[in-house]
Amino acid sequence: MEIRLLRALLLFTKALPVLTWKEAFEACFLEAPAPHLSFEVWVGEEKGVFTWNVLKAAPALVRIDIGYAGQTPGAIALQSITTALRNGALQNLQEVVLRYCDLSGGGVRDLTIALAGSGCAKPLTCLKFIHCNIDADGAQALADVLCQGTFPALNTLDLSANHFLTDGGVVALAEALLKAPQILLTHLSLSDVGMGDEGIAALASLVVQGRLQQLEVSSLSRNDGVTKQGSIALAEAIGARGLPVLRALHLAALVRETDKETVRGVTTLVHAIIKGRPPLEQFTFDPAHRDTITDILEAAGWVGDVAMR
Repeated sequence: MEIRLLRALLLFTKALPVLTWKEAFEACFLEAPAPHLSFEVWVGEEKGVFTWNVLKAAPALVRIDIGYAGQTPGAIALQSITTALRNGALQNLQEVVLRYCDLSGGGVRDLTIALAGSGCAKPLTCLKFIHCNIDADGAQALADVLCQGTFPALNTLDLSANHFLTDGGVVALAEALLKAPQILLTHLSLSDVGMGDEGIAALASLVVQGRLQQLEVSSLSRNDGVTKQGSIALAEAIGARGLPVLRALHLAALVRETDKETVRGVTTLVHAIIKGRPPLEQFTFDPAHRDTITDILEAAGWVGDVAMR
């Protein structure tokens, strides 16, 4: 059976690999002459044994999911992936999911350039770099690749929990998406990235210019630098153009203040979202605005899943 998914969960692990971490990842991605790799891995109290048939894994691999990688195995994994891409391996890769893998100090640039120069650039649909220590410079490096239209099939971008991305990073990404009309995102997550009103305004411009018309799922939660001005800017954009196929929207802790002007901004945003009657099924917002938003949703006949976080 061909292996189409490589998943490595390495947080709090004690690993006793048959080979070293470096040899293991090189064998997985570069098809070194090793028939199998077996790992005994402990995660918390649970023990699991992973066996990878590396001679068949690389050509068929469509998804890489590396989570909670410690410094040594995580760095080796990323280095090996980048090397493999540069050497023409992983041609069928469609999804790259990295969690808690340090991509600071040029890591984003090296990986995205390697992806862009590989055979998987055209079929690549998903990039998730979650909690990977990406700052505004890293976002700019990713934006530089995106704006060239290198990943025409990309539909999912998740940079959540990169706390130092900030407005500068969000603006760079928004500008890149404006320059790459072939990229039609269906999933966009920028939760907890240190975004404020400038970043929200950049996203609003994407809405106004019709670049998010295919958006189905979006999360902007835990960006508490956004004020009522940001809420109103996004509301006006959505009111003008709409998000016609939006199914899930998460705005928990996006705006936490409860003064009258802030409530007005939040109210305007919620009205704008439901005005176009998108097929919204999930809606998450801050408990501070429970009564206001609940009243609006009830008046609109809302029947979807509502959560307050």
